[in-house]
Amino acid sequence: MIRVPNLIKGCLGAVVMCLLMGETITVDPTRPPDSLSAPGTPVVSQQPVVTAIFTYPTYRLAIVNGRGVKVGDRVGEYIVTTITPFTVELLGSSQTKEVLKIVPAVKQDDPEKGM
Repeated sequence: MIRVPNLIKGCLGAVVMCLLMGETITVDPTRPPDSLSAPGTPVVSQQPVVTAIFTYPTYRLAIVNGRGVKVGDRVGEYIVTTITPFTVELLGSSQTKEVLKIVPAVKQDDPEKGM
């Protein structure tokens, strides 16, 4: 009778368990959700959203709608006019101004309501 060391038995057992369980799909919790539209479907104009702002001594960069932009770049129908450490300002086609904030406004409790 051939004796098989315990380490080899353990490894074989792990391989067999993996094969029996099949491939498990893991999801990265930090990955943004996939688009709900089917591939090839035109994307409807969406409200711009800023997710990051990077300021360097020589330039500034912002991530708007998942794309890196700098002053002068287009975001949909808007043009990036200003990037500050906490905001991105956009100018629309009809001269409408949008200010995107990286930090949402903090809701303060009303002291008169006793909260």
